[in-house]
Amino acid sequence: MKHGLAVALGLLVEAHISHARGWLSDTEVQQHYSLLGRNGMPTVLPRTLDIDALIKLIRDDNKIGYLPRREGHHVMVLLRHLGQPVEERPGLPLAYVSERELRTALATLQA
Repeated sequence: MKHGLAVALGLLVEAHISHARGWLSDTEVQQHYSLLGRNGMPTVLPRTLDIDALIKLIRDDNKIGYLPRREGHHVMVLLRHLGQPVEERPGLPLAYVSERELRTALATLQA
């Protein structure tokens, strides 16, 4: 998967997780889709994609090291609102996401 595509789909995954936590509104999530669509980016994951392999890539993402590893969690950028990232630590726009939350968001994007 190309880096730009991975980033775009990651934005959608993170938007869905933020929405599920009650932070982003339906409209804010749709703004992600609209922006990516206007830029020609796909907004779905193929059903044939190996989710376990994708999660392994996410687990080894370059954000690792900014926060200590937490069993069963991944480090991601989540939003309280557009332009307002969640900060697990002051000044660090990263948050822990459970494997269950990640799998649910990925399933939402599968066509």
